[in-house]
Amino acid sequence: MGGRLVLIVAFIAAFLVFVYASLLHLTLGRAKAIKIYGYTTSALIIAGAILIMLANAAPWILEKITKVIPIAGKILLGLGIRPLGVAETVAQYQPAYVGGLPSHMLLGILVFIFIFIPMVIYELVKNRNILLVTIAVWFIFAWIATYNTAYFSDYVKLATAILIGCSIGVLLRYSKPTIIKIGSLVRIKYGFLQIVALLLALTIAIPSIWVAYAEHSTYYYMYTMVSRAEGFIIPTTVWLEVLDFIRRNTSENSLIISWWDYGYWLTGISRRATLADGATINSTRIEMLAKFFTSNINDSLQYLKQEFGVCRRDEVYVLIFSPVDVYATGNGDVYAAFPIHPAGFGDIPKFISAIVYLATYESASKGPFTTIYSYQNPYYTYATETISSNKWVVNKTITIGGQGIVAAIGLNWNSGNVINATMPRLFAWSVLKSLESLYPDLDIKLIPWIISYGIDQQGRLQTYMDLSSLVLGPVKINNVNQNLFSIAYVGISQPLTLGYNFHRYVFVSLLKLNEDVMRELCR
Repeated sequence: MGGRLVLIVAFIAAFLVFVYASLLHLTLGRAKAIKIYGYTTSALIIAGAILIMLANAAPWILEKITKVIPIAGKILLGLGIRPLGVAETVAQYQPAYVGGLPSHMLLGILVFIFIFIPMVIYELVKNRNILLVTIAVWFIFAWIATYNTAYFSDYVKLATAILIGCSIGVLLRYSKPTIIKIGSLVRIKYGFLQIVALLLALTIAIPSIWVAYAEHSTYYYMYTMVSRAEGFIIPTTVWLEVLDFIRRNTSENSLIISWWDYGYWLTGISRRATLADGATINSTRIEMLAKFFTSNINDSLQYLKQEFGVCRRDEVYVLIFSPVDVYATGNGDVYAAFPIHPAGFGDIPKFISAIVYLATYESASKGPFTTIYSYQNPYYTYATETISSNKWVVNKTITIGGQGIVAAIGLNWNSGNVINATMPRLFAWSVLKSLESLYPDLDIKLIPWIISYGIDQQGRLQTYMDLSSLVLGPVKINNVNQNLFSIAYVGISQPLTLGYNFHRYVFVSLLKLNEDVMRELCR
């Protein structure tokens, strides 16, 4: 069940509850309707609370239930149940209160507590109106779900808009003046309570308009995620080109293996099966996918057959995406790097920040580091720069007065853990092969980074081009050759100029499992 489907189901559920309340109100009368509605709502809340407690106390119970009734991972997160694994590594799965509540959530809960709840009680007692109760229940569940996981932020915005609209509508009804006709004269009379209701309506409307305008201003100037390739600062069609190629040139019975972030794009635009998408919080599935990408490229084939069911497919593809920094020197050398820090995005930074952790439960950026080179900053004598490495990454740190700043992070291509792992190996091979066409007859080398932070003469932190990672030695195409996959398509964005002969591209590599390898695997 995809995350978008979860939102649709939530809307349908809220609508059905509203219809249920309306039917009770119309068929049984106000008194009986309130009692039955109260009993039903209480029973559902108690059942939900019991389910949450059981899920937290005994996770195996939830696993048994999901075999009969599939429960999307985002529903669990919305209920406050946080499975280990991918939920720990994704920003939108973190609670909304991290870093402070968004303005729309703060506005909504204030209106709910101080305006809407008193109105609900008043309408329930005086007019036996249970419809406002339905809106109140819907809003608070939407608010709690968003409080537990920021993914539902757009959902709670709609619930908040309806809550505020109903609040203003009811207050305007309360503020309706008394009209007295005396002959041909008409006298409009406002009582104290009517004036208070009108002022309250204005008090809600004015900040609501301000919050809505601020949201509009934010989103109006933003490109969609697919149009900016997740983190590219200029719009690009590279992802759309790759998705279109997949839809037009691959078998409908293909399997596209990618990290889960792009599952929606592959199923929604390319109409192809994937292993995971944004709703996959299943720790076992995500762990298997992470192990596939971090395992030795030869050993990873076991996951294709045993875990991913590739033998039921006509074709199998692996899709990897990340930016690539490329610097062409004047002496025939071309250096390429996959930026992680600073200014990194895409699969390679996720390989370090999330995928390795989900596969091994060890942080790739921590652990014992070995110092490779240490030197005094040539421009700022108080700063010492150190290059060190562990089995996954190479770090450059700047130390000033005992405090360290991470200046750059790159893949440690001297480590067998990196150069033999499926994701970096396939991506490096496809990128270097493609760069041979972009930079013919030049010596292309892969290094950990080309951009890093540095300290200028005034002691200020700046971003600049940096080839210091050459101290580890470069990687060439012959170091990453493999014969398990072939290039099906490599999407390359337009270059973003970072300096003289220095550009950043976005690469989306689609690699097809060779037919002879698949036959041997599935025989």
